[in-house]
Amino acid sequence: MLKYYLESFRNIDSQSGAKGQYIARVKGEDTLQGKALHQRLATRTGMREHEVAAVLAALGDEVRDSLREGRRVNLQGLAQFIPAIQGTFDDINELRDPKRHQVKVGVRLPPKLKKDINRQLSWERVHAPDTRLRPNITAVFNTRREHVTTLAPGTPLKLYGARLKFNEAAPDEGIFLVPTGQFPQQSIRLPDVVMNTPQWLITQAPYDLPPGEYRLEVCSRQRDCTTLVVGEYKQVLSVESPPVTALNQAVA
Repeated sequence: MLKYYLESFRNIDSQSGAKGQYIARVKGEDTLQGKALHQRLATRTGMREHEVAAVLAALGDEVRDSLREGRRVNLQGLAQFIPAIQGTFDDINELRDPKRHQVKVGVRLPPKLKKDINRQLSWERVHAPDTRLRPNITAVFNTRREHVTTLAPGTPLKLYGARLKFNEAAPDEGIFLVPTGQFPQQSIRLPDVVMNTPQWLITQAPYDLPPGEYRLEVCSRQRDCTTLVVGEYKQVLSVESPPVTALNQAVA
């Protein structure tokens, strides 16, 4: 039985006042993994659990190593893994920048598997869980309406999504840049907010923002005004060190 619920959605290109639509979300159940997965595969194959675990570990290693070599990996009837390079280059002679250019892996399912999943599938609509009632950042733009992946100090930011509005007077609510890394670091609250609506937030990155990688979060209280909820943008934002010339001009 597949359980789902509906969540409001408005296309970013929709005209103002246009009627919103709803999309279906699958309600997350327990994840099949670890020992439970080994047991089920052992029952299907007649193998022992430790043999199943060894095969899965070897499969994971092979997929990883093949993708590192730039190969596609096709698990017949299950999925195809496709390596690609994320990030743009500013010049034909530009070399790879580890902060801007990363390998991402696309996963493509075969049509037969999709048909088999939907065949004789039972559906049940349920209420949306309360954990979904949090800010949902779906896109971050600059003033030219380009998607933002890197930040420069002072960069204007436009956040698009749902349930983004927060209480500016509450110090624990707002837009935060949270440094990533092994050790927890203090988050940076963005104080200059010029638009604060459920769908749009407009703010600016601080001029003294240190270089590094950051998670973008919106914190607010949605319902009972007592529970603080956090919505996190899926894309990590990178802040690069300013050029030396820019630093010299700023000092001058």
